[in-house]
Amino acid sequence: MKLEELIADPVYQMNLCLWMLAPSAEAGVRPVLKEAGFQLRSIEPPLPMPLEIRNVLADNQIRISDPASPDLILHDGQRGFVMLECKASLFGSEPKGSDSPQRQARALLLQVPEILADALAVDRNQIDTSHLVYLSRALPLDPGGSSQTAGLQEIADSLESQELRVAPFGMLGLLIGDRKISISGGYSPGSLPASMVAVIPDAGVAVQELEPDTDPRPLYFIPWMPGSENSRDSRGQEIFGNRVLQATAARIGQCRPPAELNLSLDDLLNEATWSSFERWRNKDAAKSLRKNARKLIGETFKSASSGADLTVEPGTYLLRMKIPDIDAKERLLEAFRKWESTLWNQPNPQGDLFDTPSEDENR
Repeated sequence: MKLEELIADPVYQMNLCLWMLAPSAEAGVRPVLKEAGFQLRSIEPPLPMPLEIRNVLADNQIRISDPASPDLILHDGQRGFVMLECKASLFGSEPKGSDSPQRQARALLLQVPEILADALAVDRNQIDTSHLVYLSRALPLDPGGSSQTAGLQEIADSLESQELRVAPFGMLGLLIGDRKISISGGYSPGSLPASMVAVIPDAGVAVQELEPDTDPRPLYFIPWMPGSENSRDSRGQEIFGNRVLQATAARIGQCRPPAELNLSLDDLLNEATWSSFERWRNKDAAKSLRKNARKLIGETFKSASSGADLTVEPGTYLLRMKIPDIDAKERLLEAFRKWESTLWNQPNPQGDLFDTPSEDENR
């Protein structure tokens, strides 16, 4: 993947944000969001719109995504919240094809503090400020002289013309420099929270140093996201699947047959995402991840022909694996440790190994 394509990849952007929230400069990423005082609250939380606002929107024939789910919710440890959305590119106020970006933007702009508090099910006095921030690849002005955030301003103006309050918005732009990837602020129209401005200047600050002849992608917390713009990325699916299988293999390796293992899908997914899964609030995405993990574990288990037994506890995300002897254990370990990436590249007449939710399922 070319660097220009990489910094426009929402999965890369998401993982870069998670590293920028990390306690230290691991993976070669400067934690500028942590330096700005922000912490991760949740991943893809659904933010429903209250009935009274929905009625006003319906009366004025204004379409929104309901609920909208920003990629990340950050908070500053006090009462400042940021909705952060990763995008390959920003958009105008009028759709070119699907109007999904515009509908989502309207819904997120309407998340002023009291509405956001209700959506997150917290007391209203816990949120003083809410801010919408987009992360995208920085581009020069288009031939007409419009900035990347001009469309957001037009959408905000349209909502305010209906006497609706909107949250302030801004943009963080990713740029490629000399052996580095930088992040910049100062995009107009729009503004960033003051604490971000303090550490991210308009001219940009390096957040990732690039080494020659090495993969520029840092280790991903979340290598694959169902429903994302590149959810068909076979490499991301491969990494995700291997992590789930390696976490399962580790548990098999620790047992002493005859043994019965209780495998929690949530625990395996949490390990595969370095504790990010427990922050995932998008129910459709979580359901898809659990379904895919269960399917992948089941198919790999079956391929071992070990004589062991695998069952699903009804109504739970718990798998029970009965391993009768050492031979069965060794066969299972071989299957789970040697799962090959060629499985991802072979056509499957019964569908993808990972089932990606449709856009409608994620609304």
